[in-house]
Amino acid sequence: MTGILAASDFDPRVDEFDPARPEVIRDPYPWFDRLRTLDPAHRGINGLRFLTRFADIDQLLRDHRTFVRGDFAEVLARSFGQNSLNDVMGQFMFALDPPDHTRLRRLVAGSFTREKAERLRPRMRELAAELLDQAVAKGGDTVDVISDFAYPLPLQVVCEILGVPPEDREMLRSWTHDITPTVDFVISDEVRARGIEAAALFKGYFLALISVRRRNRGADLLSELLDAEEQGERLSERELISLAVTLLIAGHENVTNLVGNGLLALLRHPGELEAVRREPGRVADVVTETLRYDSPVTYVPRQTAKATRLGDVDLTAGESLVALFGAANRDPEKFPDPGVFRLDRPHNAEHLDFGRGITYCLGAPFAIVESEVAFESLLARLGDFGLAIGEDELTWRPTIWARGLERLPITVSG
Repeated sequence: MTGILAASDFDPRVDEFDPARPEVIRDPYPWFDRLRTLDPAHRGINGLRFLTRFADIDQLLRDHRTFVRGDFAEVLARSFGQNSLNDVMGQFMFALDPPDHTRLRRLVAGSFTREKAERLRPRMRELAAELLDQAVAKGGDTVDVISDFAYPLPLQVVCEILGVPPEDREMLRSWTHDITPTVDFVISDEVRARGIEAAALFKGYFLALISVRRRNRGADLLSELLDAEEQGERLSERELISLAVTLLIAGHENVTNLVGNGLLALLRHPGELEAVRREPGRVADVVTETLRYDSPVTYVPRQTAKATRLGDVDLTAGESLVALFGAANRDPEKFPDPGVFRLDRPHNAEHLDFGRGITYCLGAPFAIVESEVAFESLLARLGDFGLAIGEDELTWRPTIWARGLERLPITVSG
C-alpha cells in the first residue's frame, strides 16, 4: 500500500509536481515513484531540482564539500528581512556548513548521547502514562493520538530537558506551531508574519531564561550548554537561543509526526500490529520502519558548491537541490517492495531520515528512545484499538518539510 490512493488509481504528471499541492501533501508517494522513474533529478518549481533516488541522496549527504547548505542567514535576510526570524533561525546547526557547523557540533555533542537519552527513559514512561490516563478519562472510548498524546509528550520532554517551567510550556507550544511552517520554501505572507512574531517572542523568552541560568545553574540542558567549552570557545547567546528553538521544533514536531505516522501504518498493516503486540520489545522495529516507510522529515535543501555529476545527471555550480527523503526511503533499488510496512525488513535502519556523516542528527538518540516509549505505552495502555474515522477523513498538516497528521482519532477498549 502506498497510501490512501493506490498507484493504479492515480497517474501523477511529473511536470505538475509541486510539494505544496494538497494532493501531494495528502499522499506524496505516487508522485515520488513517478519522479524517481522518469526524472530523478527533476527541475521543478522556482528552478529547484528535486532528487528522489536513494543512491543520489546518500551521496549528497555524505559529500558536504560539494553539496553545501549555503548561507542560510543570507537566504533568510533576503526572504524575510533582518528581523527576529533571521536572528533566531540564522544559527540553526542543521543550516550551517563547516567550520561553523563543526564548532557548534563539537561544543554540544556531549549533551546528546544515547546514554543520556536512556537515563530519561523512566521519566518519559511516567509522562506517557499520565497523558494516556488523562486522554482515556477525557475521551472515553475515543482518543485523538495526536492532540492527546503524540504532541504533548515530546513537548513536555524537551521542555524538561531545557529547563522550561511547566507553566510556560503551552505558550512555547503555540510559538512553535507558528514558527515551524517558515522552514518551508513556499509560504504565505500570513505564515511569514506569524513566524516573525513567534521568533521575537522566543528570543525574548530565552534571553530571560538564559539570564536566570547564568546566575543560577540548574540540572538542565541550558545550564549544561552554558558551561560547555572546547578549546577556549563557548556558545554565544544567539547560538544558545537558536539551539533551544531548534530543539523545540525538531525535538517534538518530528517525534509527534513519527508516532502518528507509525501508528497509522500499524493500523493499515494489522499483521504487523499483532506481531508487536505479541512481542512488545519490537517497538524499536516500529520506530525504524516508520522512519523509512513514512518519513516525518520530507526533505533537506542543498546547493552545489561546484559543477559535479550526481548519478547520471550533470549539475552546474550554484544549483538549488531538494533531497526528498520520503522518495529515497521508498526506492525499490534499496528497499524491495518499499510500499509495504514490514517490521522484519532487512536494512531498514539505513533510512536517510537522520542524515549521514557530519550531518547525522545529534538529537536522534532522544527521538528514538522517546518514540519507543510512546509506542510501548500506547500498546500497553489502550488495549484493542482501531481507526475511529474513515481513511478519506484523515487530514495532513499543510507543511512541506514535515509530514504528519493533524489528528488521528482511535477507538479504544481499555
